[in-house]
Amino acid sequence: MQTKLLAYATVLEGSAWGGVILASSDSAGFVAFSLLHAAAALVASLALTTLLAPGSRRARLSLLPLAFALLFALPLIGIPLILLWLLGVRRLRARHRAATFAEVSVPPFDIHLTTRPRFRFTGAGGMLANARVPVDTRVGALLALSQVPGRIATPLLRRVLACSNEDVRLLAYGLLDAQEKRLNAAIHEALSRYAVGGAERLAAAERLTELYWELVYHGLAVGDVRRHALESCLAYAEEVLAVRPHAEMKLYKARALHALGQLEQAAALYRELDELPPSRVLPYLAELAYDQGDYATARQLIGRLDRLATVPRLAAVVRYWSAA
Repeated sequence: MQTKLLAYATVLEGSAWGGVILASSDSAGFVAFSLLHAAAALVASLALTTLLAPGSRRARLSLLPLAFALLFALPLIGIPLILLWLLGVRRLRARHRAATFAEVSVPPFDIHLTTRPRFRFTGAGGMLANARVPVDTRVGALLALSQVPGRIATPLLRRVLACSNEDVRLLAYGLLDAQEKRLNAAIHEALSRYAVGGAERLAAAERLTELYWELVYHGLAVGDVRRHALESCLAYAEEVLAVRPHAEMKLYKARALHALGQLEQAAALYRELDELPPSRVLPYLAELAYDQGDYATARQLIGRLDRLATVPRLAAVVRYWSAA
């Protein structure tokens, strides 16, 4: 295309100069030369700007007046100037393409951020649930959830499984499946060590207690699988406590009893946890009182958390119950 335009421009320019040489120097000859020279300058400008900015129509339009002015006003030196201009621009482009970029890793996401701007989980949920949000934005929100603790991310991902967009739905399923596979592999490895017995059996039982509780806590187990995970967590915790009682394992047992609906036994066990800081036990006691319908006790327990609450999400609960 550019070659044809340059050929047409050469013919027009040759005709213009041929007319000057062969024709008389009257006003009609000058007008004919100007018209032919202007046409040659315009066609040559189109060819040169196409070479200069092959992929951008807007850039070509912005360069066209300058190229035309140079070629029309400087008939003898316009073309060399344009060629020098082209060479300079191409050299700058080649230098720009050769520049290398270093890979920048995603910064760790801190769920305890208190300064603005901050990521709000409710905002992520609304974005994922809104079908009018562009797919790329929803995919970005899903990828951001991969850095969020499973306890928070799992309910949001489960809601996305009903999304009509296949890409979003498959990505959410993949993230959930990856979390579940990671925990199941760890459980399988711990079960193998537990089956061997010996000195490793107690450590394996302790690890299984943690893993089964993690499966429930992150919301990866639902229905009968959740109940099986809770009963397994309770069974392994009792086995560990029978040999080596300690507060952390009592807390796992109390939380498993609480989740299974055995509230009286869970409350009794929570009250035995004097070795742990109050900020770790009082929220569960308050939640248990709420589940029993004893809202006055729940308010009293949460009131004791006022000075102890350091986690923003827990502080929000304290503010809500204090204002009620």
